[in-house]
Amino acid sequence: MDYALRIVVEKVASSSQEVIKRDTITNYALQCPTSIGELGLGHAEQIALLEKVQNILLAEQSLLLNPGITVCPTCGNTLKKNGYKASKFHAVFSDHTVRIQQHSCRQPACGWHSTPTITSLFGTNIHPDLAIVHCEQGALYSYREAKKNLETWNGHPRRVNNHTHVKRMTDKVGAVLAEHNGLSPAPEEGAAPAQDLIIQVDGGHIPIQEKDKRSFEALATMVYRPEQIQAVDAHHRQIREKTCVISARDDQ
Repeated sequence: MDYALRIVVEKVASSSQEVIKRDTITNYALQCPTSIGELGLGHAEQIALLEKVQNILLAEQSLLLNPGITVCPTCGNTLKKNGYKASKFHAVFSDHTVRIQQHSCRQPACGWHSTPTITSLFGTNIHPDLAIVHCEQGALYSYREAKKNLETWNGHPRRVNNHTHVKRMTDKVGAVLAEHNGLSPAPEEGAAPAQDLIIQVDGGHIPIQEKDKRSFEALATMVYRPEQIQAVDAHHRQIREKTCVISARDDQ
């Protein structure tokens, strides 16, 4: 006799355990594996299964999302339902579209209506776990390397994991940390203001590692005080203390 495994999600009443709704996620035929690759679920299959479970959970949670407004904030009349707003949500391994109930004022002359989104309700449409991954990857690797790492984990490219999003998230968290550190005890007093400074700026193009990609322009700046120039011998001098900064602008 042949068998298959059926994965089902049930919505049940907590008090009576009555099954209110039953959704079949997928079916797996039970067959003897002929190789290690057929043992269990593959990478893409695991991601797909998780995505399907997330979709069902999000569909149920979306019914409970309520902006907390019962009357029109403009005229005070009661509100009525006005369709749904499709909103994007990005989990750690999958992307989803959440349908959120919209409302509008019952008074036609008022015209007020709400179009809630995941971002307007929660401040972001990226799950905190994904934001942590972006920051960790952005701190340890270049943004383009981070993008490749995330694609490897997911098994396919995702727009939310591109190098621009990783950079934005890393910069955003970095700005919060910088502000937090600014509230710490005052740092030690810095050096006295300089009477004169020497600034040297040079620029050039740096080749990029990716194939068929243009090089990018970079500017290097060196700043130091004149008194930091020290003679080594009759023909050479050295700068004892200096500050160097390099800045690059990516065309994309």
